[in-house]
Amino acid sequence: MKRFTCIVMIISVFYSLSCFSKGNFDGHEHGKIQLEVAYDKNLGTILLKAPMDTIFSFENVPKSDNEKKLFSDVKKRWEENPFQFFMLDPSLNCKTMNTEFRQNIDKEDKVVKHSQLEAKFDFKCEKNLAATRMKISLKKEFKKIKEISLEVFGKSIQKLTLTHDSDDISL
Repeated sequence: MKRFTCIVMIISVFYSLSCFSKGNFDGHEHGKIQLEVAYDKNLGTILLKAPMDTIFSFENVPKSDNEKKLFSDVKKRWEENPFQFFMLDPSLNCKTMNTEFRQNIDKEDKVVKHSQLEAKFDFKCEKNLAATRMKISLKKEFKKIKEISLEVFGKSIQKLTLTHDSDDISL
């Protein structure tokens, strides 16, 4: 439990400082997203960073009714059931503990240069996550994703590049 708490604290600090700080868009490349999965025993956290254009097909603050609805719909789906994007064995009986979903905007002279989606969720399962598999179906859902840069922090550290519509990874 202590190990997981350390992992979550490190990732949360990194995430808070890097993701939610103004103007930090290092590695912002359309078509590519960053994903981090951390777990210890039955607790886990998933962090996602993606250019807004890659997920929503617009870079600015949602303006039109269609853009606002699309952003709102995806946010609602993330908050209500993020496991539709990250599928685990149902026998683990995982439950979402909390979620975050926001747009980070990089402005210069009041003009949006870049913006990215930054989302996170924490979850708890009834069983240990080690040696289980997770199916990531973000590319199937969001067609502009070409590549997912994935880091998994658990029993070991894995760095992977995912390019298929649906990828199955080992935790």
